[in-house]
Amino acid sequence: MRAFQNLFALLKSGYLPGLQIICPLALLIMVSQGNCHAADITVTATLNRASMSVEETAEMVVTVNGSGSAELDVAEVDGLEFTQRGHSRQLQFINGTASASLSITYLIQAMKPGSYVIPAVTVEVEGKKLQTEAIPLEVTSSSPQQQETTPSPSSPDLPGEKDGQKAFLRAEVQNQSYVGEQVPLQIK
Repeated sequence: MRAFQNLFALLKSGYLPGLQIICPLALLIMVSQGNCHAADITVTATLNRASMSVEETAEMVVTVNGSGSAELDVAEVDGLEFTQRGHSRQLQFINGTASASLSITYLIQAMKPGSYVIPAVTVEVEGKKLQTEAIPLEVTSSSPQQQETTPSPSSPDLPGEKDGQKAFLRAEVQNQSYVGEQVPLQIK
């Protein structure tokens, strides 16, 4: 660690101008590839909600602290569909100490109501296999708000209907979308 501090002091002084770009870049690559060994590597998985309806999605984030890379194994659960949404890496250099974390986000869509347990996610980091805790998830048939506000098709008092005339509207989506993604919508 002392060598890093001496190198940073030389870089700050401007004595080695060509290395001002190469050395920080090399350090960034080492940390992002997980080669900067951390004392403690921890793995957690969190859900943004404990219960949801079949029409909704939940977001699970698996976070690896202490490494910038990892291999994940998310087990399949009958009745749930997991879609990887994205990932992010965070690198920090504080007082010459490097730390890294990796977060991988999954969207969870339920196919049917019920009580589910998302099993522990297995994560392989630097040759070690770590596991998260299992997470319970309750899925209902529909949300109470949707049950109350959805009018039945045979109801004569539909919004926009007056004297037997019905209103129609046309909506267009400009591109392909994924479950849980915000989509720009054009109404004509």
